[in-house]
Amino acid sequence: MQDLIFGTLSTDELKLISHRAYHRGVQHDQRLNPLDPLPGEAVKISVLTGVAAQVDKVACYYTTDDSQPEGSRGIPENGRVILLEKAGIDWDTFNWGYLIRWEGTLPPQTEGTIVRYRIGTWSEGSQEIFANWPDVKATVENAARAYFHKEPFPSGFLGDPTTRSIFNYHVDTFQSPQWARESLIYHIFVDRFNPGNGKDWIQTSNLKDFIGGTIWGITEKLDYVQELGADTIWLS
Repeated sequence: MQDLIFGTLSTDELKLISHRAYHRGVQHDQRLNPLDPLPGEAVKISVLTGVAAQVDKVACYYTTDDSQPEGSRGIPENGRVILLEKAGIDWDTFNWGYLIRWEGTLPPQTEGTIVRYRIGTWSEGSQEIFANWPDVKATVENAARAYFHKEPFPSGFLGDPTTRSIFNYHVDTFQSPQWARESLIYHIFVDRFNPGNGKDWIQTSNLKDFIGGTIWGITEKLDYVQELGADTIWLS
């Protein structure tokens, strides 16, 4: 059976661009353990740094009082800071350099706390680079646009290394309902599923334009979805 991937990862070239962008700079990408912490649980935070971010210090600036975390080169200006330590080194052939994993632990919090944090990296004499850089999503979408318009792939990676992106997590005891744990979910992109009601697709030369899928069209295909074994529909 042939496995097909559509969109931004539809070709080997686009997959390679995605890989290089993700493993080149500083990426956190919400890597937390546990991902959904309970009250009283410490949270391990992980960061990857690649060949374009030769750093020897990684800091996580954080707050728990609904304010924005601020800091520079490991010194907090608002909130607190933890320093991360090297946890592993891997060779990345596609970027031809080492990929370093950093880890640190944020302290346990009480129920209802929102932890907001930024991640900065630096070395002696260099500017501080913040996660997530490069902007992997923007870089790959820009390359995919060029591919589908039959244009040359753009060079370089998008994103500003000095942009201080904020991440957050909520400490609570919320649990997903039992029916969601047992469901087989069928995800439908409404506009690309079925026009329905005897209508035809709208012809367009732009992938971002609407092409005519409707909720009515989905209702006409409920038997098909059920035959697949799905018992829940997720619309987007």
